Amino acid sequence: MKRIFPGITAILLAAVLFSTACGSSSDTAKTSQPDTSSQEKSEAASEQGITADSVTAKDQEAEESSSVTNADIEDAPASSSISDASSSSASANSSGTEDIHPYAWMGLQDIPQCNYLDILATNHYIQTYDNYVSSFSVEETAAVDGINTYTENKNERSYSIDGKVLSINENSKIYIEQDVSSIIEEAKANLQAAMEQGTNLQGRSFVAEGTGTIPLVADAENGDAAEYSYYEYNYPEAEALGTPMTERYYMKDNDVYAIYQSVSYGDDINMESVKVIKNISGEIPEGTFELPDLSGYSKYE
Repeated sequence: MKRIFPGITAILLAAVLFSTACGSSSDTAKTSQPDTSSQEKSEAASEQGITADSVTAKDQEAEESSSVTNADIEDAPASSSISDASSSSASANSSGTEDIHPYAWMGLQDIPQCNYLDILATNHYIQTYDNYVSSFSVEETAAVDGINTYTENKNERSYSIDGKVLSINENSKIYIEQDVSSIIEEAKANLQAAMEQGTNLQGRSFVAEGTGTIPLVADAENGDAAEYSYYEYNYPEAEALGTPMTERYYMKDNDVYAIYQSVSYGDDINMESVKVIKNISGEIPEGTFELPDLSGYSKYE
């Protein structure tokens, strides 16, 4: 079966958690002109696949300026790769006496059971978090339902709905859209198989446990400089492609408190982001996944 690498490319776009941990999408650049380099990267991403995880963050330069880039088709989403559904899983043993771990399809079974991951594992949720990039943060909301994702902040709304990928910049009133419907059925099949069989859909690999302050958050103005225990992961398939990735899940009060991601591009570029979780719920408001009326907006070609 063909492998596709959606979450990896989403992170390589300096995106959006994602999910699964987390879906995220917030860009900044000059509002007078869309970021064509981001578009080219996103077009490359759509050729490789689509993620069920909306968890990723895009690079930002300033809160007051923002440009359109393609939607974060991930966390669900944001930070992972789809593995072949026939690969080894944490499913029942040959005697059928052992249950599949509820976090196995996300590759997070090393983290103790908690409310955040219980909801995340359903792949049907909406969450709000502060997304830290560089020295500032922006509040974002991300929703995931199967392969469909929605992300918003004060500057941008991003949708990936049944193969329609749409990113809307509220400052410039410009939008970008793409059609990735050709890979939708395979994405749905891989997601369903992973959830049913416990296949590690994200491609995460557990590294170690540790304790420390949260990068970016500890140094931010009025930031949290306390130390927290964390579970660290990497992505071997991304590293094989030359883009090493690190992910840490920081715990507070027996639940996931923050999710840190780092992606390296060669020797010169390292991009970091942190999501500090505010809330997560399985109750998604009606209309969240309805594509908007774009009257009054201009399409970027």
